[in-house]
Amino acid sequence: MKFKELVSPSLTDLFVKELERMILSGELKIGQKLPTVREMAKDMKVSLAVINGGITRLAANGFVRVVPRKGIYVADYIRNGNMNTLKALLEYSEDYFNSDILVAIVEFRKICELSATKEACLNRTSENLETLKKLLQDLEACKDYKECSEIAFKFHHEVSVASGNIVYSLIVATFKPIYCSSYHTMFTLRGKALSIDTLRRILEAIQNQDAETASSIVINSINRWKEVFSTYYHEGQKYIVE
Repeated sequence: MKFKELVSPSLTDLFVKELERMILSGELKIGQKLPTVREMAKDMKVSLAVINGGITRLAANGFVRVVPRKGIYVADYIRNGNMNTLKALLEYSEDYFNSDILVAIVEFRKICELSATKEACLNRTSENLETLKKLLQDLEACKDYKECSEIAFKFHHEVSVASGNIVYSLIVATFKPIYCSSYHTMFTLRGKALSIDTLRRILEAIQNQDAETASSIVINSINRWKEVFSTYYHEGQKYIVE
């Protein structure tokens, strides 16, 4: 077996991640002026090149705006963000609990996942059903929770593929970090039996083309997921997974 090379994150990567964390956690507020590049370089004990490179990336990601001769400000990423902003937000949510982001993700899942599952009930093929059955078998046999979370994500993604709507499958793929992190945490806290039962019932509803039952299962599952995270974690807490 050949192992891939391990690459350490650069100082610029670390700077960008730290600023994104501070902004998304609320430590740095929208509209707040940041210290000068020179001051940040001194405080963080890195070169000006690291800070300048990081600021350029943060601006491209929608988190800061540079005003010539006035300074660097935290941007209104909620109003003016882009796909890079969403990617960073999802990566942050993969590691830290944030109630506002949790509510937003719950609403997204209810809209996108519910619609995709309904469409899957109507449009699924025999190939889709076989893939879903195989993923469920793999999840039952899997012992490693991290690997289990990947399989659970693949199940949801296959449901979106079965919908026949390419946009659903692309959106679900974009949210992969959230699905994997959520399942990893759920498995660590409560084991995987309940999740397996839920996915099995979703599969049965899709196989029977019972959109009403599938919708009910999906909504109850998402609400239970929200309740677990709200109960076990407090604002800004880092998720603990094994």
